[in-house]
Amino acid sequence: MAVVIGRTCPSHLPVQVSIAKRMDTAEIGAVVLESEKRQDPPDPVMKIPITFFAPAEREPIEVVHRQAGSFRQSPLARTFLNAALNYLFVLNAQRQIVMASENVLELMPDKTMDQIVGLRPGEALGCVHAYECESGCGTSRFCRQCLAVKVLLSGLAGSRDVAECRLIRVVHHHKTALDLEVLATPLMLDNERYTLLTVADLSREKR
Repeated sequence: MAVVIGRTCPSHLPVQVSIAKRMDTAEIGAVVLESEKRQDPPDPVMKIPITFFAPAEREPIEVVHRQAGSFRQSPLARTFLNAALNYLFVLNAQRQIVMASENVLELMPDKTMDQIVGLRPGEALGCVHAYECESGCGTSRFCRQCLAVKVLLSGLAGSRDVAECRLIRVVHHHKTALDLEVLATPLMLDNERYTLLTVADLSREKR
């Protein structure tokens, strides 16, 4: 039953209105509740990733594993990665580690290869600024000055780029510094963009 307020009712409505006026409080409450039940639920609020520099979005780990599988199917990929003297990382368009040469574990003695898949380089290496922002490596205010992130972004944009940078990190609760030379080379596989990140440890040379 509808109560019409503030307008002239057609001649066939007064009976309905008079009935509505005689409804007690409980009945009116029941009508209101029934009306509320019929309303569509509110749309969920989508959380926008926070970033102060590089894009924050990530691929789900299932996608990263699929991407890793694409490289493993290439007969030369694993051989190529482990043939270099330097440390090699294959990063997807969201800067997440898809694959890496086995020697990268020398740089991160507190992690395994499985643990670094899906992480970004700063997160895997223990950079002190990697989690300054909840979106992780590359997204904090400090990352604006990070030459490694800038090199990565150049690689993903299709340009080969190289730079030297110092990374302050914490490993086994001890703060240390890594002086690195990083080279980003654009890479395409199955119509997906990647970056081959070559890392040279210059720490001994700088000291």
